[in-house]
Amino acid sequence: MPVTETVKPGGFTLYPNPAGTVLFVRNISNLHTDLNYQIMDMNGRVVQKGVLQDGKITSSIDIRSIPSSVYLLQISNSLEVKEHLRFVKIGY
Repeated sequence: MPVTETVKPGGFTLYPNPAGTVLFVRNISNLHTDLNYQIMDMNGRVVQKGVLQDGKITSSIDIRSIPSSVYLLQISNSLEVKEHLRFVKIGY
C-alpha cells in the first residue's frame, strides 16, 4: 500500500496516510505559535486532542488508542480553525 502525504493550501501536511500508530503533521505555514489539534470521527465526535508545539516543523501524534477508521484532523490556534485534514487509521 503506497504511503502518501496529504498537502493542503493552508500550510499543513500529514503523513503517512493511511497511518498505523503515529501520524506526522508538518507545519509549512508561517504560524509559529502553539496550535491545538482535535481528531474527530466521521460523526463529529472528538476522539483525541492535544497541542502541536511552537517552533516544531514536524510534530508526531500517537494514534494507537483510536480504532481503525476515517478521521478528520482539525488544527486551530486560539482565534480560528486553520486546517482540516482527512486521514485513514489502519490497524496493525
